[in-house]
Parts: sequence; C-alpha cells; structure tokens
Amino acid sequence: MGVFDSIQFMKESNQQVNGVPNGCFFGVLGAVVVIFMANLLLPYCIPSSKLPTDVSQFGTFGDMFGASNALFSGLALLGVIWAIILQSRELSLQRNELSLQRQEMEDTRKVLESQTKQLQEQATTLAKQNFESTFFSLLNLHHQLVNAMNFSRVQGVNMSGRDCFGLFCKEVQLSMKKLMADKYTDVYDKIQSNVGHYFRTLYNILKLIDRSQFSDDEKKIYSNLLRAQLSNDELKLLFSNCLSDKGKEKFKPLVEKYAMLKTLYIALNEIDLERDKPLFADSAFGK
Repeated sequence: MGVFDSIQFMKESNQQVNGVPNGCFFGVLGAVVVIFMANLLLPYCIPSSKLPTDVSQFGTFGDMFGASNALFSGLALLGVIWAIILQSRELSLQRNELSLQRQEMEDTRKVLESQTKQLQEQATTLAKQNFESTFFSLLNLHHQLVNAMNFSRVQGVNMSGRDCFGLFCKEVQLSMKKLMADKYTDVYDKIQSNVGHYFRTLYNILKLIDRSQFSDDEKKIYSNLLRAQLSNDELKLLFSNCLSDKGKEKFKPLVEKYAMLKTLYIALNEIDLERDKPLFADSAFGK
C-alpha cells in the first residue's frame, strides 16, 4: 500500500472511525444540547407561585435538578472517555501509516541493494575485460619480440626467433666458465642489448597480473598461461636474469610467487644452474 493509499484510508476513517458512524456522534451531541437548554430554561417555565420565597428553600428547589447535574457529570466523563478513544484510534492510524512508510523504505532499500549489486557485477566484468585486453595485447607483443629477435656470432652463425635463446644460453655458460666467478650481472650485461626489452616486457606482464584485483586462483590461471609461452631456454635465461642485479630486486619475487620456473629442466652438465637453485625460494619451482 502506497502513501496515497494511506491518505485515502485515513480520509475514510475520518468519515467512519472504526465502524462508528459520524451521525451517531452528532445525535449524542444534539441530545446533550437539548438537555442543557431544558435545564437552563426550566426555571422560567415554572409558575412564579411555585418558586421558593425563602432562602432556606432554595436548596430544596435546587435538588430538583440533581438528576440533570448527575447526567451532565456522566456525559462529561463519557466525553473524556470518547476523546481518549478517538485519540487512541488516531494514534493507531498514525502507527499504521508509519508502518507502511517503513515498509516502503525497506522495499526501496532492497531495490537499491539489488541495483548496487548489479553495478558491482558490471564493474567487475568490465574490469576483467579491460585486464584481459591489456594482458593479451602484452602477450602478443611478447611473441612479436621473440619472432623479431636476431643474433649473429663472429663465426657466422645466424639465429632468429626463438632459436636465439639456445644460443644465448650457450653464451651464458661460456661466459661463466671464462669469468670463473658467480657474477650473473657481468654475464647478463653481455647479452642485455639482445634480451633486455624481452625481459622488461615479461616483467610488466607479471606485474600486471600481480596488481590486478583478481583472486590468487585467478591470478594463477594467467601466470600459468604466461609460463606456457616460455621455452626451456627462455626459462634458463630467466633464471640467470633473476640472479643478476637487473632482476634480483623486483623480478625475482614475482618469479617465485607465480612459480615461473616450475617447468625448468636443468641438464646434468649445467652445473652452475643446479648449484644456484637454492638461491630461489622453493615456490619458484612450484614446490
């Protein structure tokens, strides 16, 4: 029932309060007026011969109207009771109206909550669409960087695309043996011009995943999809990059968090990689 229905209901209640017609009220009021007027005019209707002449007889004469006095006292009491009843009924009507208003407010609150929930779902869907658009754009850029990669050695060996990473791994192994030191930074600097942009893109894709508002399980789905794009030679270079000064501070924690080295295979002759595995947390290898 709306507010307008409540107003109509109160109008109808004013015309007939809880089943008591207004005509009844006016009938009682008329009777009271008649009795009052009769009581007022009665002395003038009595012959003057019958009016008391002695002051002591005025009390006896006044007793003639005792019944009417009692009647008026009773009617006054009934009037007070009737006023209390009407006030009680009026308060009841007001309580009903307030109850209806509270119900309408509750219905409105539920509608607003439903609309808010729908808006939140739409915002979540839109955010996911925007994230996936950026994620797959970066993933496509990553593939383009790999395909456009080109590396030539002095001996005349030319490599392009993903094959370059096998050659990079050999360069790293040779450099480590020549340097006779565990300085991945020095080794990485030798190939930085070839793979620097590659690792920066890879790092930004992981950072995009990590900063998203998704749950950990959803983030894991996207990080697994990214890891699936990497060959074993790329994982070896990622291993070396994370131990260099270029990737130790920011890149390495993300690699450990999302188990990016989980599918890394280390051959028996790759002693340096096997020796330095403890420098990573076990989570980097999916353990």
